[in-house]
Amino acid sequence: IRQKSLVRYKNWFFPFSEEKLINDRFLYMKVKRVTSIDIIKNWQFIYVSEKEKELGQDYYSSNEVVRLIPIYIFIGISLIMFVITLITWVVFKKMEFLFYAVFIASLSIFISGLILDLENFLFSDLPLRGYWIIEILAVFINASYLSFIVYYLETKKAYPRIHKVFLGILMLLFMVIILDGFFFFKENYTLHLYLLGSQRYFMLFFAIATMTYFYFFARNRLTYFVIAGLLLFVLGIIGSRIFQGSMYIILGAFLEIVIFGLGLIYKVRDGYQERLNFERQSNINSNKALRAQINPHFIFNALGSIQGFITKNNRMAALKYLSKFSRLTRNILESSIETNVVLADEISMQRII
Repeated sequence: IRQKSLVRYKNWFFPFSEEKLINDRFLYMKVKRVTSIDIIKNWQFIYVSEKEKELGQDYYSSNEVVRLIPIYIFIGISLIMFVITLITWVVFKKMEFLFYAVFIASLSIFISGLILDLENFLFSDLPLRGYWIIEILAVFINASYLSFIVYYLETKKAYPRIHKVFLGILMLLFMVIILDGFFFFKENYTLHLYLLGSQRYFMLFFAIATMTYFYFFARNRLTYFVIAGLLLFVLGIIGSRIFQGSMYIILGAFLEIVIFGLGLIYKVRDGYQERLNFERQSNINSNKALRAQINPHFIFNALGSIQGFITKNNRMAALKYLSKFSRLTRNILESSIETNVVLADEISMQRII
């Protein structure tokens, strides 16, 4: 059975022997459409020999090669972005980079599976299991994307109400993965298809609702990166479903990756600028504290007193006063460097004063 997919036909092979033929000529097959969204006109029932099967799996036609160029470009760009975000996560230890790396990897494998028929390539002995892994990646894509938004926007602090909704949706997605695995491996394919189909439509409407909420209640510029990236991604999915073409989902995913790449760079830059401002303010506060400890009027009076002792030729008093003043100045400067000061040193300094 050949089923038309986004770029090429997906082939489902059912081997049979001559003994199965009716009157040595006819083959009777009973086929059932499981879901209403499966378009029957996209099905073709044809006979291929073993040799033709091998050729169809190992080679592409010239038209297929042209159509597959965008997917290979997309996979290459996704691989580069995956490595960059993963390295950035290792360096900065920010969870949004880790979840975005997982999202890019899951998305690339999922799109490649839809278009390049990866389940038959990677799981030739267990094609159904390969099919399930590719299909369940759609749920991982939603989960990793949602987790990325939670950390990227810091929704727990910036959007506490919708943060609880996000956590609930994440729990729901993990329940879908467990439940779908149970249905699939119990060979209840009807419930498997309906569960994943319902999940896709639910997450599509949830994405639209999330964009609407963020548009009206945006707290910072980072939110607009989420709105733009999510909008392009959703439009790509809708376009691929309506027009049955891979270019829409590839283009939407590519633009989404570019948008969030810029968004992550902006957040790193914003965090770096915030850290510089914090360090600058910290230095200002340290200088203020130092000035509070070494009052200019106090220094002027102390030096004036020492000058008075020298003028009166009272060398012993001048040396004693100068020794105390120098020890006090050194203690104050040393304590300004340290975050914590030993109590005994502080008491000693107060005695000098």
